[in-house]
Amino acid sequence: MRLAARLGALALVLLASGCTYTVDVYNASGSSVLVRMVQLDPIQPDWVLDSERVQPGSRVRLGPARVAFESVAVDAGTSSRQTTPARLRIKPGTTSLLVESGSAAEGSPFVIREGRPK
Repeated sequence: MRLAARLGALALVLLASGCTYTVDVYNASGSSVLVRMVQLDPIQPDWVLDSERVQPGSRVRLGPARVAFESVAVDAGTSSRQTTPARLRIKPGTTSLLVESGSAAEGSPFVIREGRPK
């Protein structure tokens, strides 16, 4: 029981000292795109922190999400398992991203770039 209490206290300290991530995503591609903010975990599968489907020409905000470790990325793809989503690691704070059409050479139907629409 003492071990469980100590682990719980440690988890609270880690979360209290963690980082907050918020992402503004603009879909500049001609297709609907599924965007996910994920915490990358080297041991377990990635944790989905937030997700939204974005229509062409639209914008969404993912987060804010508070995580214990600085290892967060944004994925952009279709809901199909046939394609590989584009992925971009982000820094703590608020990040603005553009999702644009990709190509087979890039390995994904989408490309993610930092920035705002012009």
